[in-house]
Amino acid sequence: FPVTILQDFTVSKYHTFVSTSIKSLALYQKTQATIIAIKRGNELITSPGPDAILLEKDKVMVIIPKERMHDLTQFLSSSLVSDKES
Repeated sequence: FPVTILQDFTVSKYHTFVSTSIKSLALYQKTQATIIAIKRGNELITSPGPDAILLEKDKVMVIIPKERMHDLTQFLSSSLVSDKES
């Protein structure tokens, strides 16, 4: 197995993928990160399916090959909009 990392991020109102399904996000295709859980308030959604929708303030847990972490960081930063665009 390749060395993998558990990493989390929080969906902010500035992410372009708020209210987008995991399938539409195409995170795995772009970064090889697999979403393994979503924490929404007090609810923990484990193994969310492709139709699960990511909402603002969701905490998303992914597993990703260590060598692809830069792809995840780049994906998240390029998915932000400025205040002027929102």
